[in-house]
Amino acid sequence: MTSPASIDVREVYFVNQAAEAGYEALPAEIGEAADNAIDASQNNRALPPKMFRPLRGTAMLAGIHEIKLPYNSDTFRIYVTLICPYVVMVLDAGAKKSNHGGAIPSWQTERLEQRLKSAKDLFTKEEIFLKLAFERRAKLRAGNET
Repeated sequence: MTSPASIDVREVYFVNQAAEAGYEALPAEIGEAADNAIDASQNNRALPPKMFRPLRGTAMLAGIHEIKLPYNSDTFRIYVTLICPYVVMVLDAGAKKSNHGGAIPSWQTERLEQRLKSAKDLFTKEEIFLKLAFERRAKLRAGNET
């Protein structure tokens, strides 16, 4: 994600340890692709629409984006939210679990809804801190560009 030689616009947060563990457990090749996609999200660079799309289905999933990474015969997904302009929050990561095309199983939808709620709660409680950290990174980033 963050290169030691650069300062990203937004930091990456994991909503909980399970989300971080899922991300860390991705196969090495997928982990590298995931890091590149997350880095693009951190720095406001566009990803291809087939790779990065908002989730649809229930209103409760509004604000969640899916990063889709095919690998061999599997597809891996990283679910993030960008509802806070200061961070990229990883909600979940792992292999696709659906037996029905692109549909998300109900248990995973419920988990994503709960994790999004947790992310919103974090943003509400920590907004001032997150904004200050964001502004500090912006100043450091501007200093690195000169």
